[in-house]
Amino acid sequence: RLKDKNSIITANNALYEFTDINNTAIRYQQVGNTLMRREGIGTDYGLADHIQTNGLAFTYYGDAGNMITTPQVGAGGTNIRQIDIQLTFQNGNIVKPASVRVVPRNLPHDADKLP
Repeated sequence: RLKDKNSIITANNALYEFTDINNTAIRYQQVGNTLMRREGIGTDYGLADHIQTNGLAFTYYGDAGNMITTPQVGAGGTNIRQIDIQLTFQNGNIVKPASVRVVPRNLPHDADKLP
């Protein structure tokens, strides 16, 4: 769980990294064909396999539902209010997309503006 609005370390199309409520850095990214998670300075461990090359994408949105191409992160706070996570799985010729939108609860937002 995200600690607060100042806790997002990196937020781009391929990598999402933040500090959680226990002050541990959490990182999600694709390595090879695997979705990986890292806690602190530990080792990455796999969450899902058979991810298509460049098959993980993060998209960030602000209060008004506007897409943010270069999110503000760090000690000054973030303008991220929602995150779309898209995964494309591939096993041979079978390709399956999956996506989810998350609203981190420790980020301030104007609930009336969320799509």
